[in-house]
Amino acid sequence: MSRLLYFLTLFSVFFWSLPAKSQSFYEILVLDAAERRPLAGVSINAEAPSTQAITGSDGRVRVPRPQAFTASHIGYGTVRIVASSAEGVVDSVLLIPQSIILPDIVVARGNVAAPFSLLSGEPVRNRMIVATQRVDAVAFTEARFRVPSQLRQVRLHLVNDREISQGTLFLRVSTLTATGAPADDNLLPRPVEVKAHQMQRTKKGVLTLDLSAENVEVPAAGFAVVLSFTPSQPDEVAVSRQDLLNQEKMMELVSINTGNRRKVAYDAFPMLASVKSRATFCKFWRYNNKAGAWQLHSAASMVPAVEAVMEN
Repeated sequence: MSRLLYFLTLFSVFFWSLPAKSQSFYEILVLDAAERRPLAGVSINAEAPSTQAITGSDGRVRVPRPQAFTASHIGYGTVRIVASSAEGVVDSVLLIPQSIILPDIVVARGNVAAPFSLLSGEPVRNRMIVATQRVDAVAFTEARFRVPSQLRQVRLHLVNDREISQGTLFLRVSTLTATGAPADDNLLPRPVEVKAHQMQRTKKGVLTLDLSAENVEVPAAGFAVVLSFTPSQPDEVAVSRQDLLNQEKMMELVSINTGNRRKVAYDAFPMLASVKSRATFCKFWRYNNKAGAWQLHSAASMVPAVEAVMEN
């Protein structure tokens, strides 16, 4: 009996001294599909095992490895993702913002007179910016407008030589931070969304977004017009900019959520007239995805031609 107790005790010590099996964790990164910036406060509901979690300020969260999960946030559409089976992979999720589809979007040829407007810079001939996958912001900083004033229109100048068939524009109007960079807020109820078919009615012209119904009060310290250009499907990202096989300027796009790939001509996207920035009252910012921050471009750099129309 004593020998049996000895072996049972020895077995128990051996069993409990074995290292516990480590639990496999899964990291999720949630981004705004329009601006590709991290989203905090996103609800993650994992399946098998069932787990709930919230993303942090960096848009990331770790959960026990699930079979699938849903991501949801106020102001965004909910998505369900089948989790990757690969170890050490961060699963990136793009949430598409719920947007305003403006009833009054006008594309007019030539220059359009405005009662009071500010243009982001000095016009330069034969210079353009291809709006494919980028987030730019034009900050109007000098108090050249009377307070109170309302922002009535935002105008973009198109220079496409062919019909626009690709791309989506998301636009918001933000206040400025202490450094003069665009804040994460929006003076509009929701971002404005403009589809390619709304821009294809003319090749060259002024794209006018009428914001009169939104009653946007212009802050005394200035404001920023934030322009986010995505492929036609906001969950797509560009993986190459040129097809070297046939020497045609093509862009390959891949969907983060589905993995589907397709190729499109780069000049099927909106092409914006560029101007030389006016540093005295206008600053140009670009969002750096890797750094996760806005970067200020130097004075007199080439920026999109953005026109803000106001009314006192």
